Amino acid sequence: MFLHLGITDRAQAQASDKVNYYLDVGIGIPASLANFTQNWNATYGAGAGISYEIRPSVKPQLYSQYHRFSFDEDGARVKVNVPQSITDIDGAEAEIFTAMLNGIYEYELPRVSTLTYASVGAVFFRSIRRDFTVSTANDTFTFDQRSESTLGISGTVGLRHAINDNFAAYAEAKVVTSFFVDRRTQYFPISIGIPFKFPL
Repeated sequence: MFLHLGITDRAQAQASDKVNYYLDVGIGIPASLANFTQNWNATYGAGAGISYEIRPSVKPQLYSQYHRFSFDEDGARVKVNVPQSITDIDGAEAEIFTAMLNGIYEYELPRVSTLTYASVGAVFFRSIRRDFTVSTANDTFTFDQRSESTLGISGTVGLRHAINDNFAAYAEAKVVTSFFVDRRTQYFPISIGIPFKFPL
């Protein structure tokens, strides 16, 4: 029985050693559509995930990320076309939530603590861009914007630096694109974060 318990404990320790958790923060940069890049600014976001090491260089990863984009009143003012002088523009932040299933490939050099990695993934993509209104002395005009829930794809390149066996730091850049819609929304998340194992 003691032998069985010892084997079970070692197996659990080996399994947990292959699990990595991720936390990061960063910015999201609008890339397309034109009304997205014109009417909203790059701003903050955060992400979290978990991966399992199939072999030292290959990891499937579940990951989610959220970004909020501030409304750009000056950009919207340039874009809109109304017959009278504009007195006010009223808009709100845009939001994008993504949930990803990624495949990560890491390239590690012997005796080098910093490695490079790349990943591709399938994405559930939820984008919320609220309508905004433009007021003149005599009228108020509403400009419809796009919100969507669809699938998409992501690609990532990054650097990871090991601090110890269970803790590291990383920096990465993604491109995320929605699919299966008439006009695709695209943005670039740039993040810094920490991957870690339990116990630290």
